[in-house]
Amino acid sequence: MNIAAFEKLPEERRSAILEAGINEFAACSYPEAGTDRITAAAGISKGLLFHYFGSKREFYLYCLAIALGRLTAATPQAVQGDMYGTLFAFMDAKLAQCVRLPRETAFVNMASRESSAEIAQGRGEILARYSVITRTQSEKMMNAAFSALTLKDGDRAVMLEALRTYISALMSKYLVQYQQQPEVFFQRAEEIKNELRRDIDLMLYGIAR
Repeated sequence: MNIAAFEKLPEERRSAILEAGINEFAACSYPEAGTDRITAAAGISKGLLFHYFGSKREFYLYCLAIALGRLTAATPQAVQGDMYGTLFAFMDAKLAQCVRLPRETAFVNMASRESSAEIAQGRGEILARYSVITRTQSEKMMNAAFSALTLKDGDRAVMLEALRTYISALMSKYLVQYQQQPEVFFQRAEEIKNELRRDIDLMLYGIAR
């Protein structure tokens, strides 16, 4: 394995190999993905691929890290305004990333459901790093959104944590539902935002007499 040599390749050639891998792993589970198809698409020999990465497993994990890095490179920025404006701007930005990077998004979705024991440990470690990054992004957004709220008397930390958990669950529902079809999310954007506003208002203002 000689990843250092791979990373010294000209950008065009390195990109061709990576895109061939990401496209294959986005379309197939790990056991079904074929290095013959990858090398044919990249215009290299299988021997050269294994010279750089040593195995299909190591190439898969390398491509997964690259895909996740691209999806988290552009951190959605919290906007100034009311709570809903901040929440919706963040959600729009996350779905826009899926539109801009459809193959990376499909690969990560496929990896999240992957059951192959051969890559279980490495896949889990990479996805865990991604989870930390996305959780940090979400917490920054939530803090910006909550700064616009005037809370009742009480333990502010407890109230905000309960609200954070509730809103995170609501937003995750939509992000997961439309991750494979972000264009449908944008088509339904106003309807979805109205649903979110309704459900969050229930938390903010209560449902019981």
